[in-house]
Parts: sequence; C-alpha cells; structure tokens
Amino acid sequence: DGHHTYPGLEELKSQFYIDHPEIRLPTFGKHQVSAVYDWCKPAVLDQNLDFLTDAAERNDLDGLDLDFSRGGMDFSSGDTQYKQEVTGGHVRKIREMLDRVGKKKGRYLGLSAQFYIHDPMNPGTHDRTSWVGDIQSYYERGADIRSWAEEGMIDILVGQCRSTNLYEIEASGWEKAVAGTDCLLFVGPGKP
Repeated sequence: DGHHTYPGLEELKSQFYIDHPEIRLPTFGKHQVSAVYDWCKPAVLDQNLDFLTDAAERNDLDGLDLDFSRGGMDFSSGDTQYKQEVTGGHVRKIREMLDRVGKKKGRYLGLSAQFYIHDPMNPGTHDRTSWVGDIQSYYERGADIRSWAEEGMIDILVGQCRSTNLYEIEASGWEKAVAGTDCLLFVGPGKP
C-alpha cells in the first residue's frame, strides 16, 4: 500500500519504510510526498513475504488478498519480462507459503489478486495512475495474470472500479485471463 506516501498520511509510514530509504524508487509522483518501494530491491519483497507469512501463521484466516489497486509492482528499471519474473516469483512464493501454512493448519488457504478495472464513470481515477483498468498495461507492468490463474497461484481475480455504474465496465480482457482455469473472477464497484 502506498497511502503513506500521500500528504497528510505520513503517520502511516512503517518503521521498515523509515529505516530503509535505499529501497524506495528514486522519484515520486506529483501527488506524493515520498517514494514507494522499488520492486527491483529484493529486500522489499523479502520483507513483504515475511510480513504475510507472519500474518498467515498467527491469524485464523481463510487466505490473503494481494491488493494491487493499492500499490506494488513499482520498478525503477527492467523490461516487461524482468518485471513479470519478479512479480510472478513473488506471487509464487506467497502461494507456496500459504500451502505450507495451510497444511500445518489442516486447511486450504486461498489467494486473491485485486486490480482496478477501467472506470468510465470516474475518470479522475486515471489522473494518478494512467494504467488503471487496462489488463494489458498490468501485464506490461509485471502482472502476468493469465499465467497466475493457469498455474493455480491465485484462486480469485478481482477487478474493482470506484463508481457504482456496472453497465459501463469492460471486462472481456479480465474474463479471458481466467477462462479455462479454476480461478474465479469478481468484478464490481469498490471491493466486490
């Protein structure tokens, strides 16, 4: 989540974020007061996996949601293939961790991935993130969602928009991403 990088929300910065400026992007957007994590830095994903492992081990949960609508997949360099390898590798490690923890707990722990879907009723969304909603742009940024679904890494794909008008949502690319897999697709306003 990158909310701690926005004005007025600086108190949300974790101690890890404060202690490690070297693992942030070298620049930040016009709406931010500080930079988000750079996924080119292994320490970023290691800390995230440690955090999620602790959450899964210590809590009675049914699974985890990777909310990419709130941040993540920000790279200071690298082509599409590199970004997909890093992001896919991270999702794979989370799936493996959930399988390991779930086995100890005697039950399956699910994994969902959530992204913003194009929202024609709320064009202001695109002011900060021009890539929002286009599944191909997520692919180019590092999320090979189709492979995640095919490999069984994710159980649920969520496409959310900020408006409540569902008649305008174009979800065909999202449907294709999960077609023929066991991955469920949820599309809707807010967090369906």
